[in-house]
Amino acid sequence: MTNHILQIEYHGMAPWVLPLREAIEANSFLSIRDAEWRQGPLSDLAFAISTRLGYFADLIALVDENIAAALKQLAGKETEVDELLRSGLSYRFGDYAPVRRALIGASVYLSESRACFENLARFYRFFLSN
Repeated sequence: MTNHILQIEYHGMAPWVLPLREAIEANSFLSIRDAEWRQGPLSDLAFAISTRLGYFADLIALVDENIAAALKQLAGKETEVDELLRSGLSYRFGDYAPVRRALIGASVYLSESRACFENLARFYRFFLSN
């Protein structure tokens, strides 16, 4: 049996760095200074930033979809929910998966936002030093 590997073409969803690259390549002085782009961390950081910026919209959609699914379970139970709110007791979902997925999506969004910010800060430092 032969093992085959499916290669998937990557499409950058947030090409924020392309205008910057075009401006650098159009200027001969900047092109000379730019020799370290592919040898240093700039290229990897640009890829990480582009990838994160590209999937934030998907994370938001994931959270929205799962909140909507959780809210469907509450439909028609307004009296029960009002009573629970007054008494300080909690509601138990029959299907907890949408709540869990919404929490996971929100958590991933927060951690990836922070990572993106840190990548942008590192990119900025390396870019200016180069």
